[in-house]
Amino acid sequence: MKAKRIGIVELAKACGVSKTTVSAALGSTGRVSEEVRRKVRTEAMKRGWKPDPHLSQLMGYLRQTRRVATTCNLVWLNTATDPRRWHDLPWFEGYLRGARRRAEELGYGLDEAWTRAEGQSAPALARQWRARGVAGVLVPLPQDEPVLRKLVRADFAWVVIDEAELAPPFPRVQADRHGNLRQLLDEAAKCGYRKPGLALDAYVDRISAHSYSSAYLGWCRMQGVAPRIIDLDARNEGGTMKRFLREDQPDLVIGSDNRLVRWCEEAGFPVPAKVGVAHLNLADDVRGWAGIGQNHEQIGSLAVDQLAAILTLREFTSTPRRTVLVPGEWRVGSTMRRA
Repeated sequence: MKAKRIGIVELAKACGVSKTTVSAALGSTGRVSEEVRRKVRTEAMKRGWKPDPHLSQLMGYLRQTRRVATTCNLVWLNTATDPRRWHDLPWFEGYLRGARRRAEELGYGLDEAWTRAEGQSAPALARQWRARGVAGVLVPLPQDEPVLRKLVRADFAWVVIDEAELAPPFPRVQADRHGNLRQLLDEAAKCGYRKPGLALDAYVDRISAHSYSSAYLGWCRMQGVAPRIIDLDARNEGGTMKRFLREDQPDLVIGSDNRLVRWCEEAGFPVPAKVGVAHLNLADDVRGWAGIGQNHEQIGSLAVDQLAAILTLREFTSTPRRTVLVPGEWRVGSTMRRA
């Protein structure tokens, strides 16, 4: 015989709190202290309570069918020095666009906050978020470490988007850079390129935990191809590229800078007649190039899904540090010859 599901009234009496508090502690919305939430959940688990996936599905449906008015449930936290970073740079705005659309589909509001705004200390930010009913925070490419450390983690659900040198211990959604480069190299081989070279800024490779360089070196080893890697010198990228093309003689240049084609042609290597160029992160600034589209909007959307899952279970302090890798897609372009 199936056990009877514990009721809210019974659980409220056992915990010495109100029915509303029990509902908030076990549900996916509502603000109660972490101590009360832990007490209620512990008592509920002892009495056989488990999250109900059918109820969660119903609440998700109800959020979709009602319009959110002024309540902000999620925050997009800009920790960069530029307050408009996520609007002005084409390879970043896709993250925000995907996150905003998914939040709306799930019935959440999404507001933007900037850690470096005048008077925006960590305590002030936390107070504002609590007053507006904020439950979850998206942190794309975290940079402002002092503020992030001072924000009370237990009060909110956190999800990081993309990689950065600062790596808070939160769930993360990012591009599968290792797999993307392997995919690019395989497609380049189909087009007849036999001497691909990797031209990458050291910072880009470092924040990706050397995903690009390790994938490249592994592919070269498996194919029996001599590796050709250059660290673009920030003081003289054009001159560095010119030496690279003349000394290493790659037939394809792979990188993430939107000036690669110009540098190659200024060095006397027309694209794609004499050398091909493939970009690792296609966006509007390199429209028409060959390379990998990293599916920015999907990354932003999946980050909201991660937050929604944490909020459903209310596991703010015990969320596993899972990482979701989003594969990119190969796109044919004018900067490479066709297969």
